[in-house]
Amino acid sequence: LYYRRPGIDRLPAALQPLLFDTAVNQGPVTAIRMLQRVLDAVGAVAVLADGILGQQTAAAADTEARRLGPWLVAALVDERRRCYCRLAARRPASAKFIDGWLRRATGFAPRPCDLEEFTCRSPS
Repeated sequence: LYYRRPGIDRLPAALQPLLFDTAVNQGPVTAIRMLQRVLDAVGAVAVLADGILGQQTAAAADTEARRLGPWLVAALVDERRRCYCRLAARRPASAKFIDGWLRRATGFAPRPCDLEEFTCRSPS
């Protein structure tokens, strides 16, 4: 349901743990959209964030994972943290969970590129 059905099993191995956890925690469509937004931001090929892991998304993930290595995972961790911040802003009652959510996401950060301390900022 959260691994094969959305196609996470077809992605590079380095991306699978974070995206599987995201699919379980936030839903498979959200996990794939998150990947697509990051791929679109870092890649030379435009990727539509439609939440469907098709050939274009899979090929872009493979290309960018080879090109960027652990930095692609770090970019995904950063995007997931932003998603949690947006969620907390939309649902103030859920904001009490933000510290745990951010720790959960940051736990997937690759060691060669540890991420800086992260806090949600209010939109200006």
